Formats: sequence, C-alpha cells, structure tokens
Amino acid sequence: MAQFFLNNFSAPLDEDLADTDELMYLAAPEAVTLLYLVSGFAGDDYILMTLDDGTNQEIIKVTDGNDLGPYEFNIERALEGTTAQSFLAANTTVEARLTAGTLTAMQFDPRSILTAQGEVLVGHDGHVLLTEDPDTGFVDDGGLGPIGPAL
Repeated sequence: MAQFFLNNFSAPLDEDLADTDELMYLAAPEAVTLLYLVSGFAGDDYILMTLDDGTNQEIIKVTDGNDLGPYEFNIERALEGTTAQSFLAANTTVEARLTAGTLTAMQFDPRSILTAQGEVLVGHDGHVLLTEDPDTGFVDDGGLGPIGPAL
C-alpha cells in the first residue's frame, strides 16, 4: 500500500455528492490527470484529497477510477476526523492537499532505531550512530547534539 501525491491539483465536482456516496464524478480536463494517476495503482494504493465547498471540508481517499461515461472515482469518506457531508457540484472542488495525518505518518523518530536496550546503535562500519545519555535520557547523534528524550 502506497500513498500517492499530485502537485497543485484542483478539480470541480461534475455531479452533486451525497454524504453516503462512494463514487465521485469529476469533469475533464482535470479528471484526466487524476485518472492517469489512479490507473497505475496496485492493490491498496491511494491518494488523499479534500472536498471543499468554501464552508465545509472533508478528507477522502481516492482508490480507483474509470472513464466509462463520466470520469468516476471510488472514494472512502470522512477520514482524519472529518465528517461525510453532501456537496453541491456548483460550488465544490476536490483538491490534493497535504494533511496532518499524512505528515504524522511520514515522521521519522531516530530513537525508533535504537537497540532493544536503548543504549547504542552501531552502524555497519563500526561507528556509533546514536547513544542514550544515562543521566539525561536524551539521545545523542555523536556530534550534532541532543535530539530528544530516549524512549
């Protein structure tokens, strides 16, 4: 499963979207860009998008699409604490936006690679990469300074 991204993507809805709908319709030419991306999806690949009507926003997951008639996309609704809502095509766009959930999932905590005892991590060349100071409980990268409390 991989999350995909599009830079600066925005498209108007082509049809109204009820709060229970699991299909979203977009108009060309913008829909072609999204369809091109999702047509390469494998398995559980997806892209997160935001529905925005100027007042309400909802984060959705786009998992698949086709161009049989209108451009149709399979969606999962109400992600990251948002609520499934009805949106009118006349004033709603779907946009590729970076979400808090995505950023949280992408964060790397160097402390997570310490040994099970949380004392020392040694690189493949024998150099100490990270150590835990037993007095302060902070992790040190051996030269750049403390980078946070140990787990």
